[in-house]
Amino acid sequence: MRFLISKTKMVSIIFSLMILLFDRQIIEGGSCCNSSTVAASCRLVLNRFGLLGPVGAAGATGAAGLIGLIGPQGLAGVTIAQFAMFYGLTSGTGNPGTTDYAATVAAGARVPFPRSGPTNIPVTGIANITNIDGSSFNLPVVGTYEVTFRVQTTEPGQLQLELNGLGIAYTTAGNQNAPDGGHEIVGNSYITTTVPNSVLAVINPPGNSPALTITPADGASTHANAQTITIKQIA
Repeated sequence: MRFLISKTKMVSIIFSLMILLFDRQIIEGGSCCNSSTVAASCRLVLNRFGLLGPVGAAGATGAAGLIGLIGPQGLAGVTIAQFAMFYGLTSGTGNPGTTDYAATVAAGARVPFPRSGPTNIPVTGIANITNIDGSSFNLPVVGTYEVTFRVQTTEPGQLQLELNGLGIAYTTAGNQNAPDGGHEIVGNSYITTTVPNSVLAVINPPGNSPALTITPADGASTHANAQTITIKQIA
């Protein structure tokens, strides 16, 4: 049996197929409405099913996520339980009195620091670092201390810390250069006490020669020279 289809009917069928193909291109990923461009440009695309509707309103914000794990504790900072500074002055401008260094510092003798500078006790109830006799200092609390001293001598020489009557070898500082005009000796060390009320001093180590003269102000430099020691309890 043969079916005869008029030309008009055939054109209508072909046109309908083209419309269906065009619809599919638009709906399933055509150049206008592919997955990366579903936006305002696609809202007004005309196809056999009418205009695409507007994009819906944004949904509500989701619930907050769980709080993360607590990180590891950071390293402990260095604290200063207390500090004290002591000093001595030669004659000159700034020192209305006489020099604190009329005598030389013999081998085995202590360097004087008879004057008190700034002192701090941040923790209530801690006994303070004190000046015992002008050349030795009481460290009342067992702990670790940072000690810095600075002394100007006329002769080349060495100085070291003494704790409870014993020199501490690793604290020895010196200036053996020979030029005229004086020699600054600077020491910075950490010491640890094992008994309360330990006694600290700066000494000219036994056996050294000659005795050390603390350099006074000369004609060109008129201000008094300051010799200093700073003691910090850090642990």
